[in-house]
Amino acid sequence: MVEVAQPPVLERYKKHTIELVADEIFVEEFEKERLSESLENALKYSKGLVHILEEGENPREFTYSENNACAHCGIGFSDLEPRLFSFNSPYGACPDCNGLGLKIEIDEDLVVPDKTLSINGGAIAAWHNPVTTRTHRWKSSWSGYYFDILQQVCRQGRINMNTPWEKLPKAQRDLLLYGAGGASYTSVISGGEQAFEGVITNLKRRYQESESDFVKEEIHNRFMREVTCPTCQGQRLKPEALSVYINGKSIVDITSMQVSAALNYFNNLQLTAKEQTIAKDVLKEITRIVKGVEKQFKVKVKIELEQCESSKPTDKKAPLVGAVIKAAKAVYKNQPKAMGVGGGTVAAYLRNKGYSAVVFSKLDDMAHQPNEYSSIKNTLGDAKVFALVALELK
Repeated sequence: MVEVAQPPVLERYKKHTIELVADEIFVEEFEKERLSESLENALKYSKGLVHILEEGENPREFTYSENNACAHCGIGFSDLEPRLFSFNSPYGACPDCNGLGLKIEIDEDLVVPDKTLSINGGAIAAWHNPVTTRTHRWKSSWSGYYFDILQQVCRQGRINMNTPWEKLPKAQRDLLLYGAGGASYTSVISGGEQAFEGVITNLKRRYQESESDFVKEEIHNRFMREVTCPTCQGQRLKPEALSVYINGKSIVDITSMQVSAALNYFNNLQLTAKEQTIAKDVLKEITRIVKGVEKQFKVKVKIELEQCESSKPTDKKAPLVGAVIKAAKAVYKNQPKAMGVGGGTVAAYLRNKGYSAVVFSKLDDMAHQPNEYSSIKNTLGDAKVFALVALELK
């Protein structure tokens, strides 16, 4: 501990932690006003962070922060606002996918489609058959240019170019695809030495920087695939919003519930007396809206079920099969959790009505034959089919 009037000489390029002693208070001299004033001064000079040291036989240290931040690591975020929980707002959307929940990324399996091939055999399709111009005029030249780079990099990294890709060590594959390892090569164009960026990194850069619509389209169509955002896991919100929990549930957990489950959740929230006072009006409005939605939905399903039950099974079951598959696919794809509809639910209903077993096998194959549904016509009408696939909420 040193006096403020005589500060020590600090190293210029070294990070220092400087703590200011605001006050020393003894229990027998405790004054509430003095404590309050000392804390205010400490928070003022430390920008919201204060340490309290309790001396004695077993000294303890307490750290407090007036910011929405961890007092130890400093990670934090601003006050909670409604916009934080909206993926339509830049303030709440996942920064990596912009609130879409999906990203278009270069797919390693498309860059190297046949892993039984060696590099000499053309395993790296993105450079063996590179994207060039619309007329493919310089394809052979660019293929040779890229192959020369691969030869130099493989020589530096001691990579056998005749070994099948699937048998190369991961470190060597990462070097070739992502430039991991700091390899370099001598450019036959400029004659200078350049850092090797990796095949996938090269494709990403070209996709982002190219002014050619053809090049962008070719890279997109040949080597890119839609994937779930790894940052938000498809939940579309930024980490700060997903880190807010009420009774162990995040906003995504709650909005993914079935209507009845959501109503049960809000009716059984475990809150303190203070929290109940704060949340009283909000909970009242939420439960009113959820009950209204549940009531309207049940009435609609009941009406459509009655209409559906009036129709009799026939030998020509194909139209019904196609209609149910189409409706079920739409529900599964767009609202898999909110609707909570299972293939077994639809199948059980149809089985009780005497329809063919082909329905069940079709439902099981649904996820594996996505192209089948573009040509199916809904011959029963949206209302009846909707009732069929919504039975779980009956």
